[in-house]
Amino acid sequence: MHVPVPDKLWLAPEAAERKGGQFLLNASNQIASAAADPLPFKPIQDLIDAQRLALRTYAIRSNDFKANLDGRALPKTIQREYRLARLPRFIWVVEAIDRQLRQAGEPCVVGEAVLDATSSDHAPEEIALHVHGVMWLQQTGGGVRFPITGDAKPYISGGVGDP
Repeated sequence: MHVPVPDKLWLAPEAAERKGGQFLLNASNQIASAAADPLPFKPIQDLIDAQRLALRTYAIRSNDFKANLDGRALPKTIQREYRLARLPRFIWVVEAIDRQLRQAGEPCVVGEAVLDATSSDHAPEEIALHVHGVMWLQQTGGGVRFPITGDAKPYISGGVGDP
């Protein structure tokens, strides 16, 4: 089945999900290795090992993404950074979801990667990452804002429908 997409959505969803998933896993591993025990979160690798990880990938207009932040229970510091970020018109969001939390009806997103939907399948561009209460944000001038800290607790999906 072929679903029509906006002309400016050049990055294929498979490439976005592959890159976003790798980005989330690598960041989760780094944060887990730097954090003090006991960890206040479950690392993504542990979710994979327990077959509890699902990835949810969706495209959204960046202004809609920003407008929906309040309803997602994200920390205010993270919401502020997203709102002030200069994002392309369309973005891909790859969410790391804890299946056990989803099944219990609780907030289940443990991290998300944001990619430029106008980038190439061969070189998907990461714009932002938020996992385990730590955010990384690419700035338009080439610099990176890191670390931006919030809360490590799971939050609500920004996609349409049940996660």
